[in-house]
Amino acid sequence: MVHSGRTRRRPAYAVAALFLGYAVWSPFFLIWGICWATAGWRLGKLARH
Repeated sequence: MVHSGRTRRRPAYAVAALFLGYAVWSPFFLIWGICWATAGWRLGKLARH
């Protein structure tokens, strides 16, 4: 097995970009999830009546 000299760790800028991506998109997905959960709950309530 030949090692190319590359380490398995990600460079700092890649980690920072990943963290920034999560920080930007997490609130969006959280709100999206809450909206769908609320819509599903309301539809479920309507269907039961």
